[in-house]
Amino acid sequence: YYDALGGEITPSQVVNANNYSVTVNGIADTNYTITNLEALANHAFEVTKRALTVTVNGADGMSYNGAPKTLDVAVGNLISEGDEIVNIVYYAAGNENVPLNEDDRINAGDYVMVASLADPSNYVIDTTGAGSDESLTVTETSVRKTFTVAKADLEFSASADGTYTFVYSTDVNTLSGLNAALGNTSYYFQPADETNTVDSNLGGNVRLNITEGPLTDYILDAGTYTLTVTYSSSNFNEASAQMVVKVTQRPLTLDLTAPEETSFEYGTAPE
Repeated sequence: YYDALGGEITPSQVVNANNYSVTVNGIADTNYTITNLEALANHAFEVTKRALTVTVNGADGMSYNGAPKTLDVAVGNLISEGDEIVNIVYYAAGNENVPLNEDDRINAGDYVMVASLADPSNYVIDTTGAGSDESLTVTETSVRKTFTVAKADLEFSASADGTYTFVYSTDVNTLSGLNAALGNTSYYFQPADETNTVDSNLGGNVRLNITEGPLTDYILDAGTYTLTVTYSSSNFNEASAQMVVKVTQRPLTLDLTAPEETSFEYGTAPE
């Protein structure tokens, strides 16, 4: 046996995909003779690359839930089940120079998964079944899949049926003062999907806006207001909800001390 460069090798070395040749020089048993010996000289043959199928699933319908995102990559036509033939790497879309670990592919956004052959000299990826999926690129050495982790939806919750009553004071007559008075326990947003594993502390920003009521120069006078609370975050779709805030008149007590005299001459005033 000879390799592609003409070097003599043993039959056990005819393993990898390449071009080889074999020559029959004679026969070991002197009781026989080979009549077509010339035809068996330098007989060429080829060991071709093994064609693999690579399918990618699990990219549809992904949304943020606080857990790392991993695609299901299946490799078919392996010699032995479980052989690790492909290397899988994840990247942020637009930055395929820095591989991502699990903790880096949690947030909502666009990602790229690349599955490349670990041994391209002996294997090739079958490209005939790539289909028309624009997010999937299949070559003979790699499969590239782009996918999106969408923002999650939120639900708004408020205690006291969303109605809050405050007595007028300078502490609550502005939006910042009202927000402090409401506190984090008065209203909150939570993932709409009950299976979402996100911690209750969602982060992000909460905006308060008075959309109805006797607001004058951003001062909350006594009256009834409609308060719109809006939550925004890079991992959640913006969510808004309304609450009713009532600012009641502040009761005052007047103290009057009667003078000792009960009769006064015109032009004088009681002390």
